Amino acid sequence: MNKRCGQKKPQQKPKTASLQLILLPSIILLNQLISYRNEAAHGVVDEILGTQELLDLGDFIKSLCQALAELVTYQIIQLQTSTGKAKEIGEITEWFKKPQAGVAIINDSKLSLGANIFLVSETSSYCRLATIESIQINDNSQESIEITSETEVCLKFDIDAKKAFKIYIIVEDSVE
Repeated sequence: MNKRCGQKKPQQKPKTASLQLILLPSIILLNQLISYRNEAAHGVVDEILGTQELLDLGDFIKSLCQALAELVTYQIIQLQTSTGKAKEIGEITEWFKKPQAGVAIINDSKLSLGANIFLVSETSSYCRLATIESIQINDNSQESIEITSETEVCLKFDIDAKKAFKIYIIVEDSVE
């Protein structure tokens, strides 16, 4: 049993579904939505959707908007990184789902409770804003830390993450 941040190391689940099987329901729902919209705008509406169908479409639209927001945020973080307004400070090396905490290797940054960071997966364009709820180094809780060399830190966030997510911060403009 590997105990870090007070949790057992989770076992990896094999990935069995292909990308096409995952995307197929979304493509079908998007085509239905476009078809309903076009019929309502340019034709005669002869069918009114039931409550469950409307709720399903609403859930789909919410998920689609979330995915688009993550993609745009990811692109903004990439642009800000290239201009020095954001920087990668580390990577999650272990993740424990139940407490939403993990072990990360952090380098050259200041972190504090309540600070906002971005969790990024470059392979999936996942990019979400997270708030740090807990910081531990060597099982000692900290309110803030300043790291100058590569250090293993336990971090708890307000959202879920995964192993291999990169951690980015927005670089504050210094006032002289």
